[in-house]
Amino acid sequence: MYELNRVRLFCVGPRGARYTDVTLDLSGVGQIIAGQGSLFGTTVRRPSPFSLLLLENGGGKSVLLKLLFSVVLPGRRNAVGGSAAVMEKFVLGDDAAHVVLEWMHVRTGDRVITGKTLQRRRSGSAADRLAEHWWSLRPHHGVEIETLPFTADGRRLRLEGFREALQEIDRAAPITQLTWVGAEVGAWADHLRDTGIEPDLFGIQRRMNADEGDAASAFKFKSSREFVEWLLKIVLDAEDAVSVAGNFDSYARTVGDRHAMLLERDFAAGAVAALRPVANAHERHRAARTSLERAVHDGTALLLRVRAREAAEAEATQRLRQLAKDAASTAAARESDRDRARDIVNETRRQTFVLERADAQQEHDQAKAGRDAADADLRGWALADLIERKTAAEQKSARLGEQITQAERDARPALNARDRAAGALLSKLHAEAAAARAERNRQSDLAVAYQGKAVDLDNEGRQALVEVERHRAEQKTIAKEIADSRAKVEAAVTAGLLAAGQDVAEAASEAQAAARIAAEQIRQGEKALEAAKSTASDTAKAAQQTREALSIARGRHDEANRDLQAVLDPAARLTASEFIQAALSADAVDVEMLDGSADTLAEQLHSDDVGRGRQLDLLRDAQREDQRLLDALGDGGLLPPRVEVEASLEALRSAGVGAHAGWRYLAENVAAAERGQVIEAHPQLADGVVIVDPSAMTAARQALSAARLLPTAAVAVGTGARMLTAAAEQPVSEPTGAASEQFVVEPNPALFDAEAAEIKRGELRETMEIRGSEINSSTATLTSLREVKAELAAWRRGCPAGRLDELRETLITRDQELADAAEADGIAVAAAEAAATLCERLEDELRDLRPIERAAAEQAGELNRLATAVAATEEQRKRLPEIDDAIALGERTAEELTQQRNRAQEQATEAALAAENASARAERHRAEMGDVVTSTGEHATTVPTDDIPLLRSAYQAASAAYAAVEVGHDLRAAADTADSEAARLRADVDGHDPADIARASELLRSPDGADAAGRQAAVARTKREQARCDVAISAAKEKIGVVTGELKAVTPSDNRNVWIQLPEERRPTGVEHGRQLLTAAIAEQRAGQQRYEDASAEATRLQQRAGEAGEATRAFGAVGEPLAARLDQPDTGLETGSVEPYGGTAEQARAAAAAAQERLRQTGSAERSTHQEVIRLVDVAVRLAGESKFEAMTNVARRALVGLDREQLAARAGEFATQLEQRLATLTSDLESAGRHRKLIVDRLAALVDGALKTLRTASRLSKLPSGLGEWEGKEFLRIRFAEPDPSLLTARVGEVVDELSATVTSRAGSAAAPKRDGLALLLRSIEAAVPKGFLVDILKPDAVLRDERVPIENMNEVFSGGQELTAAIVLYCTMAALRANERGQIRARHSGVLFLDNPIGKASAEYLLELQQGVAAALGVQLVYTTGLSDDRALSAFPLWVRMRNDADLRAGLKHIRVAEIVRRQLPEPFPDDDPSPNNTALGTITATRVYRRPA
Repeated sequence: MYELNRVRLFCVGPRGARYTDVTLDLSGVGQIIAGQGSLFGTTVRRPSPFSLLLLENGGGKSVLLKLLFSVVLPGRRNAVGGSAAVMEKFVLGDDAAHVVLEWMHVRTGDRVITGKTLQRRRSGSAADRLAEHWWSLRPHHGVEIETLPFTADGRRLRLEGFREALQEIDRAAPITQLTWVGAEVGAWADHLRDTGIEPDLFGIQRRMNADEGDAASAFKFKSSREFVEWLLKIVLDAEDAVSVAGNFDSYARTVGDRHAMLLERDFAAGAVAALRPVANAHERHRAARTSLERAVHDGTALLLRVRAREAAEAEATQRLRQLAKDAASTAAARESDRDRARDIVNETRRQTFVLERADAQQEHDQAKAGRDAADADLRGWALADLIERKTAAEQKSARLGEQITQAERDARPALNARDRAAGALLSKLHAEAAAARAERNRQSDLAVAYQGKAVDLDNEGRQALVEVERHRAEQKTIAKEIADSRAKVEAAVTAGLLAAGQDVAEAASEAQAAARIAAEQIRQGEKALEAAKSTASDTAKAAQQTREALSIARGRHDEANRDLQAVLDPAARLTASEFIQAALSADAVDVEMLDGSADTLAEQLHSDDVGRGRQLDLLRDAQREDQRLLDALGDGGLLPPRVEVEASLEALRSAGVGAHAGWRYLAENVAAAERGQVIEAHPQLADGVVIVDPSAMTAARQALSAARLLPTAAVAVGTGARMLTAAAEQPVSEPTGAASEQFVVEPNPALFDAEAAEIKRGELRETMEIRGSEINSSTATLTSLREVKAELAAWRRGCPAGRLDELRETLITRDQELADAAEADGIAVAAAEAAATLCERLEDELRDLRPIERAAAEQAGELNRLATAVAATEEQRKRLPEIDDAIALGERTAEELTQQRNRAQEQATEAALAAENASARAERHRAEMGDVVTSTGEHATTVPTDDIPLLRSAYQAASAAYAAVEVGHDLRAAADTADSEAARLRADVDGHDPADIARASELLRSPDGADAAGRQAAVARTKREQARCDVAISAAKEKIGVVTGELKAVTPSDNRNVWIQLPEERRPTGVEHGRQLLTAAIAEQRAGQQRYEDASAEATRLQQRAGEAGEATRAFGAVGEPLAARLDQPDTGLETGSVEPYGGTAEQARAAAAAAQERLRQTGSAERSTHQEVIRLVDVAVRLAGESKFEAMTNVARRALVGLDREQLAARAGEFATQLEQRLATLTSDLESAGRHRKLIVDRLAALVDGALKTLRTASRLSKLPSGLGEWEGKEFLRIRFAEPDPSLLTARVGEVVDELSATVTSRAGSAAAPKRDGLALLLRSIEAAVPKGFLVDILKPDAVLRDERVPIENMNEVFSGGQELTAAIVLYCTMAALRANERGQIRARHSGVLFLDNPIGKASAEYLLELQQGVAAALGVQLVYTTGLSDDRALSAFPLWVRMRNDADLRAGLKHIRVAEIVRRQLPEPFPDDDPSPNNTALGTITATRVYRRPA
């Protein structure tokens, strides 16, 4: 259980009492929790056991309680002291309001926080504008009550933001154990109960706080019974009685109809015994008639099927022969088609190879021409340098001569010549550079194109290789399948499934034929067995009829025997009874004696019953009286006063006068040593009535006079003060004369002595135990006597005079009938056994045939599967040549694609190199243009046609001429040298081939011949082209050789040049086209082969079937004649057009016909022999229904038995019997369950009643007051008295309640459905019956002197003052809470929750009242939290903690804010150990001295 530790109210409350952020701290004041605290930490204390919250009247105390209760008592209808809409006034604006309660477990110190968050909805109806959500969590270092995330970044969070913040904390620290219930009131209440906080107790507190200081209004009761019922409803768990109420409802609907159910059960049992034979006989009659009709129908159907089979076989023979002929013609045509398809394949393959060889030859020629051109280019490039030097030498010689000729010209013409030469050179260089750049771009594009083509060709080559590998894998798979097929065939040969060399398909066909023959034999055998079983069934049914007749005879015999035994067995039990023997005064009594003196015996037993009953009543009266005395003594009390004294006390209590019995007053107020003196002084008062208040004597006299009790004994009435005063004034020793004047008979010490009372209780218990055994023995004897009496009466009703002789004669007659039926049954059983023997023989034959048929079927299945596998393998084998061709073609294609890819890569490389050369050439031209010097900077308007070397030489010559206008000796020497060099070089050039000289000149004029670098690049490119052509020539030669060999292989070996003349559309135009045509031709060839094989197999199969059909036609020709003669139906009268032909062989049909004739012979007489038996049994059933004892019944079954005619009754006898059997089972079950349910309900209710009474005794025990209360110490504040029921009578009284209520429910069975019975109400009704004298509940009256004055609970509000009444209410609540905890197994925790009260100090501020409240609360473990507006120092000093609050006004905001002014704890700091260091040898926080100042008077 938990105690309230701290409370935090945030942004909640009305405008006049606003709790902005208030924390009420009740922690750290209670006891130290054992076992808590760490080694280096502080100890953990429980919260304050008694707390006082101070706030001025009108300041907001009621608001505080409403907020607290809204957390622990959810639901708007549970609002404290106001309407459901009051909570809406506590939420202002759009901010979220929070009410948070922190609880601490009293044993473990664990804390849990429960909270409620309120917020106004921004949309919704006016009645639902306030959202209320409940939640709980476990605090830890990451979240405490003071650090709850109500705000974020300085702003208040709304409800959703607050929930998300808590969920984030829970995700980060799972120890938080956040439970967000939301707006579900029921779920929150269940969560509180699971946590250990009881919302039901706060419901009672809500009633106690309905008005300020008026907690006693919740404990106003009109009588003790009302208080007891209220206490039990609060304390007991209503679920314990729910199952009892459910069982009671089930029992109550059944018990009222028990007599009717017994009569109906007798009728149902007799009707079932009579109708079941009728149903069986009718079923036999119907089966016999059906068997005859079926036999005729089956014989006719068999004849029709045989004739239809004969006609079908003849027709099938003609049809199959024609089909076999047509199939042979089709097979021949398919063979021709197959041969033509093969020639087309061969011719297509030949022509494709021819085209492929031509392509290879063309590739060879192209490669050879390319290699020759490359050789010529290499030779030309080899002469290019020589020719260039020759040309330069000639030009130099000519220019020098011209220079010499024009040497005398002036310098201007030389400058013009230089400028013109420079312009021409610049124009040529610019044009050549542009051409080189264009060539670079073109070659780059070609390189990219060639590279892309190479990639495409590479992908195609890879795909071709993948196809080749796929074909090779397929080839391996087919080869493996062929090997596996051969292995399977060899295994089949080894296993003996087929002969060596035998065709698998042929063997499978033969095996299937053998399996069909075996299956046909099985079918014929099964049909013969079916016919034999039909015969056996008929004979068995006949045997069944005789057996049933025997059973009927035996049943009649058993019935007669049962009727006789039904009389003899009870008679035997009666004759063995000691009561019967005693009544007849005989040691042994036989049945005849019992039959003759039954009436006299009944009268004697009745007299004995009456006498024994009276004796038992006397014993029970004495037992009840002793029980009353024992109940009055209780577990430790005194003997009760006289009846006259109790009546007087009851009258005085009704008048409101406090009074006690003299003996009890004496025991409680006089010391044990003085009691004898008081009794001697005032014996009339000791045995009379004592008035507590002397001033009430007049009222007492008036009350007793008005009551007119008229007692039969003198009852003295006096005051307690008189008795006590007299006892005090009585001298210790009196004279002898005085003692003799007042003689007092010594009273029973048990009236005032507890030890004597204990002795008396022991004597009473021993006497009651002995008497209880005598009562039990007498009860058992009386019960046995009444059972014998009832059994004798029942026996006489069932066996009137003369009935015994009649039953014995009937049994003799039934013995003879049973013998006759047994003889007839033996004959029928022999016939049935013979038929069964035939069935067994046929079953044995079938049993032998089935393994053979199974073996044949398995062999056929194996061979069929093998044939299928072999055929599939053969189909795959036929595809091997096609796969080989595809592999060869794929390899060639891959090789060709690889060559084409290499060529494309080489071309891409050449183009890239050419692009590089062109780029370099353009760069050289641009650089050279920078070296050319000209005075004008102009280019020639037209690009010169001369090559660059010539233009360069011209420019250089012009520059030199301009540099040396005058020609000197050096110029002439240079001219001579140039002429000699030109002549020499011209002679060297003329020594080579003119074609090579022309190619070299052509190459020099090309862009590559412009400079040395271009020439080197061209030479390298030409060499690579030469090498490529050599490789292409070799590959072409190899391909030509391969294709030529394959062409020879596919060419016809005879004188024909072609296989067949192909049509125009099927002639290949190219290699690829030829390959496509070849693939299609191969597919056509394979399809033609398959069609030919299928046609051949179909022709063979049809020929075989035609032969079988002809044989069947001849075999079925002579089967139908015997059957037609038996049925007397000529062949001309049979119509077989729509009849299904017979499915078996002729032998099987002949056997079936013989069986049909036998059936016709046997079924004729069975139908006639059953009809009479049905009529006889129906008469028996009708006589049963007409018996007089069943005339009062009006159910449907009886009306049917009486009203229906014989045929209809026989037809529906089985239906009626089944329904009555079901009803009989239901009735039996209901009667048995009624007894079980009643015992179960009574036992369970008795146990619950006993537990409830123990709870009431526990309530008194728990209310014992703690020490420190003077005379009240150890006394029971609440006392509940009642007469303890005898255990033997408790069950009987509870049973009477159950019977009474069940009778009420039964009487209302015809009205509307009754509501479900309340289990707790049923329990309270049972408690009332168990304690017929009711309950007496009284409580101690709190006063300043703590006198032992008790007041009935119903008079509490009239006799008590306001403070006394409030204190009594608090004590009663604590007792109730502790009792509830005890009932739920929590009493060991000694904590029963917390009690909130609104301003109880206003009425109960007296010190003794507060001490009583706190003492009881501490003893029973109830935490008290009071609110008050008073500042009484005496009241404050009684509380270890009080919180003073004030209500401050905020005039600007128009609000009043409640704040905590101070928290005062009445607690000294914990003492420090002696070795704790301190500066002045004194532990910090330790009180060392105190000083008191008194104000001067």
